[in-house]
Amino acid sequence: MGVGNRLGYCAYYLVEVKFRNQTQEAPTSFGPIENRSPSSLPSLFNVTAFVADEQIWELPITFSFDYNVTVPRVEFIALRLNDVWLNMTGYTVSWDSEKSEFRGFLLFELWLYNSSLNVFQYHGRFVSLRFNMTI
Repeated sequence: MGVGNRLGYCAYYLVEVKFRNQTQEAPTSFGPIENRSPSSLPSLFNVTAFVADEQIWELPITFSFDYNVTVPRVEFIALRLNDVWLNMTGYTVSWDSEKSEFRGFLLFELWLYNSSLNVFQYHGRFVSLRFNMTI
Protein backbone atom coordinates (compact mmCIF):
# COMPACT_ATOMS: atom_id res chain seq x y z
CA MET A 1 0.00 0.00 0.00
CA GLY A 2 1.38 3.43 -0.85
CA VAL A 3 0.37 7.04 -0.31
CA GLY A 4 1.90 9.77 -2.44
CA ASN A 5 1.59 13.36 -1.21
CA ARG A 6 1.27 16.09 -3.86
CA LEU A 7 -0.59 18.61 -1.71
CA GLY A 8 2.23 21.13 -1.33
CA TYR A 9 2.62 20.54 2.43
CA CYS A 10 3.32 17.71 4.88
CA ALA A 11 0.06 15.82 5.38
CA TYR A 12 -1.28 13.50 8.06
CA TYR A 13 -3.09 10.51 6.55
CA LEU A 14 -5.30 7.78 7.93
CA VAL A 15 -5.99 4.54 6.07
CA GLU A 16 -9.10 2.69 7.20
CA VAL A 17 -9.09 -1.03 6.44
CA LYS A 18 -12.57 -2.45 5.87
CA PHE A 19 -14.11 -5.68 4.61
CA ARG A 20 -17.17 -5.94 2.40
CA ASN A 21 -19.00 -8.77 0.70
CA GLN A 22 -20.56 -8.72 -2.75
CA THR A 23 -23.86 -7.26 -1.50
CA GLN A 24 -22.46 -4.40 0.59
CA GLU A 25 -21.90 -0.93 -0.81
CA ALA A 26 -18.42 0.19 -1.80
CA PRO A 27 -17.14 3.77 -1.49
CA THR A 28 -18.18 5.98 -4.39
CA SER A 29 -15.52 6.24 -7.09
CA PHE A 30 -17.02 8.59 -9.67
CA GLY A 31 -17.54 12.32 -9.78
CA PRO A 32 -15.51 15.11 -8.23
CA ILE A 33 -13.28 13.88 -5.39
CA GLU A 34 -14.86 16.27 -2.88
CA ASN A 35 -18.28 14.68 -3.57
CA ARG A 36 -17.18 11.07 -3.13
CA SER A 37 -18.21 9.25 0.01
CA PRO A 38 -16.58 6.44 2.01
CA SER A 39 -18.10 3.07 2.70
CA SER A 40 -20.45 3.09 5.68
CA LEU A 41 -18.93 -0.19 6.89
CA PRO A 42 -16.97 -0.22 10.16
CA SER A 43 -13.20 -0.06 10.10
CA LEU A 44 -11.33 -3.21 11.14
CA PHE A 45 -7.96 -1.52 11.45
CA ASN A 46 -6.44 1.94 11.02
CA VAL A 47 -2.96 3.02 9.95
CA THR A 48 -1.73 6.63 10.23
CA ALA A 49 1.29 8.27 8.66
CA PHE A 50 2.78 11.70 8.11
CA VAL A 51 3.91 12.10 4.49
CA ALA A 52 6.12 15.01 3.45
CA ASP A 53 5.26 16.93 0.29
CA GLU A 54 6.39 15.15 -2.90
CA GLN A 55 7.13 11.98 -0.91
CA ILE A 56 5.64 8.49 -0.97
CA TRP A 57 4.93 6.37 2.10
CA GLU A 58 4.69 2.62 1.51
CA LEU A 59 3.63 -0.24 3.75
CA PRO A 60 3.85 -3.88 2.64
CA ILE A 61 0.57 -5.68 3.28
CA THR A 62 0.15 -9.36 4.06
CA PHE A 63 -3.14 -10.91 5.07
CA SER A 64 -4.92 -14.19 5.62
CA PHE A 65 -8.34 -15.21 6.87
CA ASP A 66 -9.53 -17.72 9.43
CA TYR A 67 -13.03 -18.89 8.49
CA ASN A 68 -15.60 -21.68 8.47
CA VAL A 69 -17.42 -22.80 5.32
CA THR A 70 -20.98 -24.03 5.56
CA VAL A 71 -22.31 -23.86 2.02
CA PRO A 72 -23.91 -21.54 0.97
CA ARG A 73 -21.90 -19.15 3.16
CA VAL A 74 -18.51 -18.45 4.66
CA GLU A 75 -18.38 -17.16 8.22
CA PHE A 76 -15.19 -15.30 9.04
CA ILE A 77 -13.52 -15.68 12.41
CA ALA A 78 -10.48 -13.42 12.05
CA LEU A 79 -8.30 -11.50 9.63
CA ARG A 80 -4.55 -11.56 10.08
CA LEU A 81 -3.22 -8.27 8.72
CA ASN A 82 0.55 -7.78 8.96
CA ASP A 83 0.73 -10.18 11.91
CA VAL A 84 -2.14 -8.49 13.78
CA TRP A 85 -5.20 -10.67 14.37
CA LEU A 86 -8.50 -8.80 13.90
CA ASN A 87 -11.90 -10.09 15.02
CA MET A 88 -14.28 -10.72 12.12
CA THR A 89 -17.17 -12.27 14.03
CA GLY A 90 -20.37 -11.48 12.15
CA TYR A 91 -18.68 -11.02 8.76
CA THR A 92 -19.95 -13.39 6.05
CA VAL A 93 -19.97 -13.92 2.31
CA SER A 94 -22.59 -15.92 0.45
CA TRP A 95 -22.18 -18.26 -2.49
CA ASP A 96 -22.56 -16.56 -5.88
CA SER A 97 -24.11 -19.30 -8.01
CA GLU A 98 -23.70 -17.30 -11.25
CA LYS A 99 -19.94 -16.98 -10.81
CA SER A 100 -19.46 -20.17 -8.76
CA GLU A 101 -17.49 -18.43 -6.03
CA PHE A 102 -17.51 -16.77 -2.65
CA ARG A 103 -16.41 -13.16 -3.18
CA GLY A 104 -15.18 -10.50 -0.75
CA PHE A 105 -13.17 -7.30 -0.78
CA LEU A 106 -10.59 -5.70 1.47
CA LEU A 107 -10.95 -1.92 1.25
CA PHE A 108 -8.24 0.60 2.07
CA GLU A 109 -9.81 4.08 2.33
CA LEU A 110 -7.64 7.19 2.43
CA TRP A 111 -8.51 9.94 4.91
CA LEU A 112 -6.72 13.28 5.34
CA TYR A 113 -6.43 15.24 8.58
CA ASN A 114 -8.09 18.67 8.47
CA SER A 115 -6.27 20.78 11.06
CA SER A 116 -8.91 23.54 10.89
CA LEU A 117 -11.63 21.12 11.99
CA ASN A 118 -9.37 18.77 14.00
CA VAL A 119 -10.80 15.70 12.23
CA PHE A 120 -9.89 13.23 9.52
CA GLN A 121 -11.97 13.68 6.37
CA TYR A 122 -12.43 11.16 3.58
CA HIS A 123 -10.02 12.04 0.78
CA GLY A 124 -12.10 10.46 -2.00
CA ARG A 125 -9.65 7.65 -2.72
CA PHE A 126 -9.58 3.94 -1.97
CA VAL A 127 -8.08 0.66 -3.12
CA SER A 128 -10.13 -2.52 -3.18
CA LEU A 129 -8.57 -5.98 -3.24
CA ARG A 130 -11.02 -8.52 -4.58
CA PHE A 131 -10.62 -12.14 -3.61
CA ASN A 132 -12.67 -15.21 -4.37
CA MET A 133 -12.86 -18.64 -2.85
CA THR A 134 -14.07 -21.53 -4.96
CA ILE A 135 -15.12 -24.97 -3.84
